[in-house]
Amino acid sequence: MKWMSLLLVAFACSSELATSADKQAEFPPAVDESAQYKQEVLLKKLDNPCGLVSRPSADKDAPQEIFFSESGAGRVLVFGADRPRATQEVLTGLKTHELAQDVELRVGPWSLGFVTPTKLAVWDGVPRDGVKQVGVYVLPTDDKVLTADDVEHVAELPKDDSQIGNSAFPGMVMGETSAYLSSGSAEDIGTIFKAALVANQISSPRTLTPSKQSSDMHWPTGLCLSPPTKTQFLVAAYVGDLLDKRDSRVAFLVPANGEVALELVPGLFDVVGLAYSPSGQLYAIDFAWHKEKLGGIYRLDDARLDGRPACRAVKIANLVRPTSLLFDASGAMYVTAFGTGTNAKRGSLIKITGEF
Repeated sequence: MKWMSLLLVAFACSSELATSADKQAEFPPAVDESAQYKQEVLLKKLDNPCGLVSRPSADKDAPQEIFFSESGAGRVLVFGADRPRATQEVLTGLKTHELAQDVELRVGPWSLGFVTPTKLAVWDGVPRDGVKQVGVYVLPTDDKVLTADDVEHVAELPKDDSQIGNSAFPGMVMGETSAYLSSGSAEDIGTIFKAALVANQISSPRTLTPSKQSSDMHWPTGLCLSPPTKTQFLVAAYVGDLLDKRDSRVAFLVPANGEVALELVPGLFDVVGLAYSPSGQLYAIDFAWHKEKLGGIYRLDDARLDGRPACRAVKIANLVRPTSLLFDASGAMYVTAFGTGTNAKRGSLIKITGEF
């Protein structure tokens, strides 16, 4: 199931960049394999949860700690993979806002990442005094709960058009030496940023503008990094117009300069998150705002058409408005989902097991 990584290596050795999405008028139909996977609801009545991230640990025998944001409540929680129903509040008092214009759905801290095992980065895509910024917090060694004012340092985005309005579904992923951020909404074209990790801090992000991108790549959301093989890519989801069209894109960018190595049309409505399984297979989250019963978690399989790169979306979980996903050390998948309705605390944390 590692076809995506192998395919990308092949394209990296080519003299031309792949732009298959511009010429691909149709995509293969989705397949539903959700009956082959088991779902277990771990937590209910969450206030718009998102932002799953695992805390790095040098001790392989220590219980894995998983953090996530209860964004509608403006706070961050943590649980151990060995006791997923026992959550503990870590950070509170963060601001909330409407997800998008004319959308009565309140969210707050959206994406989380670790600069070091003790420094947590929080990204919500909201301007403060006209500037969007990532806040970094030093996690205490005791049970103290941090507040928004306890921020250690902030990384400010460039003051340009990306500062207009709140970002919807802002993404963040941490590499070994760099952090990557996405910022965009229905009202602006969206931008991806890169920031060096220097002296255990996030330096000032710079614009990582994808070259040769199609006109459909205007709103970047979820980000992840491909497995660190010979060639590693920054993988970005582009959500489309958040209406009822299957117009999302998945693009593979060269981390150094933002070049588009490959752009695929998965045939999904609103892709807001991406993650690789331990076996190297790519999974996508379809938020499906206007078609909530058709949303869920999908595996992206190879479906090359006439020798051209393409993917087929295979549904492995039917969920209402999923927002983030994570694989734990055992290979199980965790997913956060808003559920139906608005501001009704109908969110949940789900554990999914099966062959990934």
